[in-house]
Amino acid sequence: MMKPKPSSFSSSTSSSSLLIRTKPRFSPYLFITLLTFILFASILYGHDSFFIFQQLLHNKHNTLLSTPTEFTELTHPPLPEQQDFSYSSERRTEEKVAAVAVGETEEGCDVFSGRWVRDELTRPLYQEPDCPYIQPQLTCQEHGRPEMEYQRWRWQPHGCDLPTFNASLMLETLRGKRMLFVGDSLNRGQYVSLVCLLHSLIPEGAKSMETFDSLTVFTAKEYNATIEFYWAPFLLESNSDNAFIHRVSDRIVRKGSINKHGRFWKGADIVVFNTYLWWITGSKMKILLGSFNDEAKEIVELSTEEAYRMAMKSMVKWVKQNMNPNRTRVFFTSMSPSHAKVFVQSHGWSSGLDSCLEGSARWYAITSATPLFSKERLQMNQESVIRTKLPTTLILWIRRVKSSSNPCWTMSIEWGGEAGGNCYNETTPIDDPTYWGSDSYKSIMQVIGEVFRKSNVPITFLNITQLSNYRKDAHTSIYKKQWNPLTPQQLANPSSYADCTHWCLPGLQDTWNELLYAKLFYP
Repeated sequence: MMKPKPSSFSSSTSSSSLLIRTKPRFSPYLFITLLTFILFASILYGHDSFFIFQQLLHNKHNTLLSTPTEFTELTHPPLPEQQDFSYSSERRTEEKVAAVAVGETEEGCDVFSGRWVRDELTRPLYQEPDCPYIQPQLTCQEHGRPEMEYQRWRWQPHGCDLPTFNASLMLETLRGKRMLFVGDSLNRGQYVSLVCLLHSLIPEGAKSMETFDSLTVFTAKEYNATIEFYWAPFLLESNSDNAFIHRVSDRIVRKGSINKHGRFWKGADIVVFNTYLWWITGSKMKILLGSFNDEAKEIVELSTEEAYRMAMKSMVKWVKQNMNPNRTRVFFTSMSPSHAKVFVQSHGWSSGLDSCLEGSARWYAITSATPLFSKERLQMNQESVIRTKLPTTLILWIRRVKSSSNPCWTMSIEWGGEAGGNCYNETTPIDDPTYWGSDSYKSIMQVIGEVFRKSNVPITFLNITQLSNYRKDAHTSIYKKQWNPLTPQQLANPSSYADCTHWCLPGLQDTWNELLYAKLFYP
C-alpha cells in the first residue's frame, strides 16, 4: 500500500530537525540560513495549509447538508438548520455536481412545444379514488363530473417524446432529501399531483401528510424523504399569507421581505417556485416599504409588471444566497392560465370590476375589489369609451364587447365558443396551436425572461403556460366542494360560479410533473 507523500513543509522541518540533532554546535551563519529557509517555506506553503483547513470545514458542512430534515408534531413550520452557501467561484469549481441526471434531452427537442393527443391506454396516470391526498376542491369525479375525457389527454412534444415518469427513480432520487413547492394554490395542486404519482409505491404505514400552518409535509419514511408545500402566494410577505384565510380585497406586499418565508425553505434539495395569479388585480399593486407592524404605514403603488419584477429579483437573490447550485435544483413554474370571463361577475381578482358593458357602456365597481376608476360608477357612451385613454388591451376588449350580442365579453369568444361562456361544460382541448388567452400576460413572461437572463443563478423555467392554455376542459368548473351555499341565481346559471382557475386531479397538473421530471433527469 502506497503511503501518503509527506508535504514539502513537513519534509523540510524534519530535515532541519535532523540537521540540528547531528550537529550539536553550528555557526551563526548556518542558524540564520535555516531560519530564513523556514520562514520562506511557511510563506510558500501557508496557502496550502489554509486550504486544507478550509476543506476540513467544507467536508463537515457537506455532511450536515446531506442529513435530511426531521419533522415532529409542531404548531409552526420547523426551521431548518442555518446553512451558508455563499461559496466563492473558486470553491464551486472544486465541488462535485450532484448525480441526478440520468440522460439528456434530444438535441433540438423543446418539451414545452407540442400538442395534446388522446390516449386511453396510458391516461390517467392514477385514479382519483386511489389518492387520498387530493383536496376536495380538486376531486371532480367525487363532486359529480359526468365524464372523464379531461383525464385522457397526453402531451406530445413536436419531434420528440417525454420520458416516461418513473416513480421508483423519483423516490430513490429523493432518498434522504427534502423537496419543496413554494407558491399559491396552483403550485399546491402540482404538489398534490406529485404525491399522487408517488405514494402508491410506499406502504400504508410508511407515509404520512401533516400540516404546520403554512407548511404541508408528505413524509416517505422508508426513504427518509419529504415532499412539502409552503403557502406564499407572493413569495414575499403580504397580508394574504394566512394559509387558510387569505381572501382580502386590498392586497399589500412588503418589499424586500422574502426572508420572512425564506427561512423555512433553507435546507431543501429541490425547490419549485411559482407566483402569478395573486398579482393580477386589475389595478396597481400596493407595496409596503416598512413593516406591517408600523402604526403609520408607508405604501407606494407600482404597476403589476414593476411589482412582479421586484418579487422575481428577490427570489433570484434568495436562491443565490441560500441554494448551492452544485448540490440542489431550483425550478420556476410559469403562469397557470384561466378560462373564465374577462370581467368576472361577483368576483374581482381578474379585472377589479364586477362589470357588464351594455348599450350605454357602463362600468360598475364592487366593494370587494379595487375598481379601475376612482368613482363608484362611471357612465359614458360607446364613442367616449373607445376614446378614453385606457390600456391597449382594454380598448381591444371594449371593441369586442361592442360587436358582441352578449353584454359581457368573455374569454370563450377567444376560442370560438358561445358568447357568455367559460370553462363550464367544456370537454375538449382547444385545437388552435396559436391560441393564447388574454389573461396570460405576456408582459409578465417578459419580466421573468429579463430577470432570469440578467442573472447567472441556475433556475430551470417550466413553461407550462402555452400547453395549459389549450386545456379549457381540464378545470374543476362546478365539480368541487363549495364552501358556501349556492344561491338560487347561481344554481340557475352554473357558469356563474364555475372555477376556471384550478385544475381537476388527475389531469393537467400531472403533465406539469412529467415536464418537471424530464427537466430534472434529462436536462
